[in-house]
Amino acid sequence: MKKIIVIGSKPNAFIPDGDAIYCANVSIVYYAGQVSRFKQIVNLITPKAIEDQVPQNSFSKSSLYRRQWKMMLKTSRARLVILKSSDADNMINDLRHFGYDAPITLISDQERRKLVAKVSGCDDPILSADFIRLSPKLKVRYAGSATSIILKRIFDQSKTSNAIFRPSTGVISLLYAIAENGADCEYVVAGIGLNNRSEYIHTKLSSAIRSSDTSIPHHVFADRKIRLFV
Repeated sequence: MKKIIVIGSKPNAFIPDGDAIYCANVSIVYYAGQVSRFKQIVNLITPKAIEDQVPQNSFSKSSLYRRQWKMMLKTSRARLVILKSSDADNMINDLRHFGYDAPITLISDQERRKLVAKVSGCDDPILSADFIRLSPKLKVRYAGSATSIILKRIFDQSKTSNAIFRPSTGVISLLYAIAENGADCEYVVAGIGLNNRSEYIHTKLSSAIRSSDTSIPHHVFADRKIRLFV
């Protein structure tokens, strides 16, 4: 049976041997030594994931952004899958400029939603029993957010839902791996979890993410529901 490994950026992940490895965001950099032993490497990433990790110091944000990508060039054998955003084109131009010649695939928000729905049966905005346990104030707040995105999609299917209603890049990486390799493979997940969502090897979550939804961590409810079906 083919063995597929899917990894995220949480610390102290044990990464066993396998036939292929799928890396969420910059886990490919922080576990580079272990990833390099795989013959088939796929890296799923959002442009924002790199940008949020740029430290604030005397160097310009642009130069540090490029330094981070130079690190990724060390694993340029990896097939890159970008969960598309407005920054995707700039990211590709930077990678090609620095010599990244592996295949690059763009996945739009609509394609991401179709992938998640096809493999897990859950289409965002993903609602779960977790919302029942919220305070009345939060129930009203997030019910309004979910209703708003549903109505907006009547006219524009490209609208993206609040991050609490859609899965993390780690879980999307697992679903993408299943879509590519089939359900008959053995899947091992490492460095991806529902607890301590601000704990990663490289950084804490950006202040923008922390302050926007301090009551509900992004992706947790959606990830938990999807894990029940996968």
